[in-house]
Amino acid sequence: MAALLVLLVLLSTLLPPLSGASSLYVDQQPFLVGAAGMKTALGCQLKDSSKPQMYWYRKTPEKAMEALFSVYRAGDILNFTAEPMTAKRTGDTFEMQFQRLQVSYSAVYYCACSVAQWMRSPQLQTRTHRHSTLLEQLPNTCLVHSNQYCRVSTGWYCQ
Repeated sequence: MAALLVLLVLLSTLLPPLSGASSLYVDQQPFLVGAAGMKTALGCQLKDSSKPQMYWYRKTPEKAMEALFSVYRAGDILNFTAEPMTAKRTGDTFEMQFQRLQVSYSAVYYCACSVAQWMRSPQLQTRTHRHSTLLEQLPNTCLVHSNQYCRVSTGWYCQ
């Protein structure tokens, strides 16, 4: 009997944007169940887009949050993982593809969007005009302009 695995994708629509913030957000499927060895994909749709940067992150109980992919335009995908996954962006859709599902891929996957600029760095720092948030260490630094917002909780929002 083939092993079943579940890939959880947190809905970014669970928390509304902060008052006074724009309504830019991502919408994604809540979960995916598949058999080991199966080819499948997770999709993420950007809503109210101005074509910002999009990301995929993964969180397992054993590890800190890890960056998997980053993309600004369709051809500019950065791959931060050595695992056999691929990603593609078509307009406002960002899809992460699994060539062969493995039980070790069971995790919570976050789709993220940002109008901020990102650079390679060992820590993630966020600053906003009204909020200051400390997040887990990630392999990127978020440089947020004074009128923009970047945060993680049950999903990612970008304002």
